Amino acid sequence: MNPDDLMIPALEKGILHPTIVSGTASVTLTSADFDAFEGARPCRGSLTLTDASITPTKPAAITVNTRNTPGFCHYTVTGSDGVSTQAESGWIVVGSPAATLTQSGDHQSGNAGKPLAHPLTVTLSPDDPGTSANGAEILFSTSAGTLSNGINSGSRVIAQTNATGKASVTLTLPSSQGTVTVTAQGQFALGGTAVTFTETAK
Repeated sequence: MNPDDLMIPALEKGILHPTIVSGTASVTLTSADFDAFEGARPCRGSLTLTDASITPTKPAAITVNTRNTPGFCHYTVTGSDGVSTQAESGWIVVGSPAATLTQSGDHQSGNAGKPLAHPLTVTLSPDDPGTSANGAEILFSTSAGTLSNGINSGSRVIAQTNATGKASVTLTLPSSQGTVTVTAQGQFALGGTAVTFTETAK
């Protein structure tokens, strides 16, 4: 199912890419559904055959739409090569709804080779009221220059959110003039939300 197990935040989308692992015939997918498994009820949500045709060199595509209830969802996909029918199954782990990231420190400019005057900060706001904003890891990545979280530095650093959900890094601009983009991405379990900063070295 490539992958047969996938984690998706609640109220979000994911993609499955069924592939042929042996044989030379093409396969057409005929159905994809959440189903009951070992006593568990079928999950709400949908699986849509976005591209139902599989060849030995091209996978198919199934779009997964989750509802707002976290949990474990079993699914089964059926396909046929015109001679025989085969069913494959897997699991979708539906996580908490995606958190949001609010950024501060965007659109600054500073002298090339020097740190920006203000840190680049994101504030994490979980959509699930039962999820804490404290202690989440935010990955910051820059196209140029150096990031620092106060302990580690480099082109990619991880900063943890504090009790108010804020995580910050300092950007030292590159030695040459130009535009620098910094991406901040939240944890996959919190939806993997990302925001981009655009800064200028002058």
